[in-house]
Amino acid sequence: MPIIDQGSKFNTIITAVGTGDTDCYVVPANHTTVIKNLMLTNANASARTFTIKIFQKTPNTTTTIITSHSLAAITSINIFTATVPLFLAAEDKIIISASHASSIVSTISVEEFYDPSR
Repeated sequence: MPIIDQGSKFNTIITAVGTGDTDCYVVPANHTTVIKNLMLTNANASARTFTIKIFQKTPNTTTTIITSHSLAAITSINIFTATVPLFLAAEDKIIISASHASSIVSTISVEEFYDPSR
């Protein structure tokens, strides 16, 4: 169980997404995390596609949640938000791939809680 009275840490991670599976965020050991925002941006002049997977350390499975979704040129999309968050456990990952290297940028804002039981 997270230790709430010891506070939390806010973190933002920005990653240029590659054509292969790119680990865009990994929950630190002994932490649980609330993904407050996952924004994908396409600054390219052409539409690009992306795929998002979630790896769960326990039970050691990867699940594809969005496959080959098109993102129009010069736009962004928010996948998870403060009103629709994603909760992850220690060593879980958000994995993203794009149709063209470095055409999509992932910005992930998280709140991490220390959890000695993880």
